[in-house]
Amino acid sequence: MQKATDNALSAFNSICDVLQPLDDETRSRIVKSIVMFFNIDSHTDSRLASDTIGTSTEYVSPDNINLYSTFAEFYAVVKPSTNADKALVAGFWLQIYQEGLGGFRSREANKELANLGYSINNITDALSTLINTNPQLVLQVKKSGKSKQARKTYKLTEAGINRVKEMIDG
Repeated sequence: MQKATDNALSAFNSICDVLQPLDDETRSRIVKSIVMFFNIDSHTDSRLASDTIGTSTEYVSPDNINLYSTFAEFYAVVKPSTNADKALVAGFWLQIYQEGLGGFRSREANKELANLGYSINNITDALSTLINTNPQLVLQVKKSGKSKQARKTYKLTEAGINRVKEMIDG
């Protein structure tokens, strides 16, 4: 099982390396072509796909995928206390439950938090804290624009995912 997980993670990383320098339209066209070429069911729930790159099936599986139907329910269970933990939890929700393998955007994470009344004044600082931890809990995988306020895309590392699972367990 570990070998298959390692192979899947390696394949995913290779694909990301190839697609990263391309513009969004080209990436989209290539991914659609791959889906058609391999006859992949594009209607498969993207949250289930995260299982193929090493996340535990304990929290993301067909049996309990709907365990948390809203971010509010998920947040209430996890109970993050620091801004960094809030950003980590919002990122987990978006990456695992909403957006799938591609990670999440800081703006969307803060929007989820703001909807609950827990917005972070500077979510980039909170995410930078997670990037600078050892082991790294989050990676910045993309930056769109040249300014400091450019839109950034992040991805939780395996350590980040495990940290949220620890928070869920209490």
